[in-house]
Amino acid sequence: MNYNLPSTQDELWRRTRPDRFDPNQSMTSSVVGDLRIDTSPSKGVHVLPLADARAHFPLLLKQSSVQEIPNFARLIEERGNEGVFVFVEPGAGNGEEVRIRFDLSLTQGSHGALRNFVVVSPDTRVRLVETVEDPGGEQAFASTRVLVGRGAKLEYLRSWNLNRKAYWHSGIHLNEGATAQVTTFARGSGISKIEEVAELAGDGADLDELFVDEAKGRFHIDAGMTVRHLAPNTRSRLKVRGVVRDKGYSLHHGNIKVIREAPGSDTYFSSRHLLLSRKGRADVIPKLEIDIDDVKAGHGATVGSVDPEAIFYLMSRGLTKEDSEGLYVEGFLTELFQRFPEMEGESRREG
Repeated sequence: MNYNLPSTQDELWRRTRPDRFDPNQSMTSSVVGDLRIDTSPSKGVHVLPLADARAHFPLLLKQSSVQEIPNFARLIEERGNEGVFVFVEPGAGNGEEVRIRFDLSLTQGSHGALRNFVVVSPDTRVRLVETVEDPGGEQAFASTRVLVGRGAKLEYLRSWNLNRKAYWHSGIHLNEGATAQVTTFARGSGISKIEEVAELAGDGADLDELFVDEAKGRFHIDAGMTVRHLAPNTRSRLKVRGVVRDKGYSLHHGNIKVIREAPGSDTYFSSRHLLLSRKGRADVIPKLEIDIDDVKAGHGATVGSVDPEAIFYLMSRGLTKEDSEGLYVEGFLTELFQRFPEMEGESRREG
């Protein structure tokens, strides 16, 4: 099947040249170096490589509830031959939280495409931790589908360390009464294009998302987050935070869509950048499309530098300038560490 891939005329690709990515170059080669899986409890919980899932769960893999998927992501799904499959059966955990973690490392110097698939059955509670470590290479592509059943609760924590040209897409679909808290920490080097589409498709669906990126060196990260309210009484909170060091560049797109069939929707997009270098750059592009009056919607964005008075105060208490700035950044990222405590140490090492 032929897909019209992005061009510089596409609104979401104006600042990241699509020709830097070559989806036709060895997309079907192996890109997974190592995969570690941990689940608790294990009964009714399936976490396995994509190749095994094709043999055991072929019908689930054909589900495609998320409708507005970019053509780039559809191409990855068509060609991706590796990835992780997660399926939490109805009744898994017997009302208790199911805990899943998978750690995935990429192969150095390779090209390839990942296709991940997550299915959370109705009325289950799941905490899913996903980590991706990248030793560096040419390019990598990934597309993840997340389907959250009626009344289910998902806490989804993601840590991406991407050190090559990378295109990462996520499609999240929430059914009636489903809730999802999604937390992402993205950093690395090279160029990363992140696109996500979240569809609140059932009455009362609720999305609370925090996306944090850290751009240092010459790292270029372009994060486009889209939330579509498709049913009544849905709620979304989309918070994007960026820390920019050296000559890094961080771009945030926030796209909120509320259709006529979604009265009572409540949505807000906020973006905040912390610039730690005069040579760094940060941009924010918010967009709201509201087709109905009965809705609460808004957005806010700030780009700021370190408060010199705060640094002076910390240094007057005996801290070095470097340690003072480190504490200031930790304060800026407090919510990330509250949700994802393991990332506090990662941020210190990255800084």
